[in-house]
Amino acid sequence: EDADIVVHEYGHAIQYFQNPTWGCLSGTQCEMRAMAEAFCDYLALVVHASRGNPTYQDDHAACFGEWDSTAYVNQSPPFTYPPCLRRVDGSKVYPTDLVGNIYADGEIWSRALWDIQKAIGVNVATQIVLEHHYGLPKGATMPQAALEMIAVDADLFGGFNEIPLR
Repeated sequence: EDADIVVHEYGHAIQYFQNPTWGCLSGTQCEMRAMAEAFCDYLALVVHASRGNPTYQDDHAACFGEWDSTAYVNQSPPFTYPPCLRRVDGSKVYPTDLVGNIYADGEIWSRALWDIQKAIGVNVATQIVLEHHYGLPKGATMPQAALEMIAVDADLFGGFNEIPLR
């Protein structure tokens, strides 16, 4: 039902193929795992964003895992189901909203990726995002990853997208 879940999981394979050291230093707060979840949510949504009914997509393009989310009921009354497993257009900011949960913290990074693709276009944004994975050291933080994306833009596009990336 949720093809975006399949693409999300494929995103993890892409990252580990690109960067075998993807992960965290032992005993550290791990933003890199959060960025992994964020990238995979982003990838799943941009793959499908131009598909289907445009009116529906206007309201739902940033909603990851609509069908899958029905398996997760809130554990207190009124026992509602979340409309999405996660969203990539939330309002969390770095570092204020870091809580140490890879899925919750990932929403910070996925929002950044979502905003970038809206600002510079999905194809260029995704190229920069994919390419920056190669240069990330194990245990990278979100600021380190952001700087790597700026460096990739400088290499690939002469820094043309630096302002929207920042």
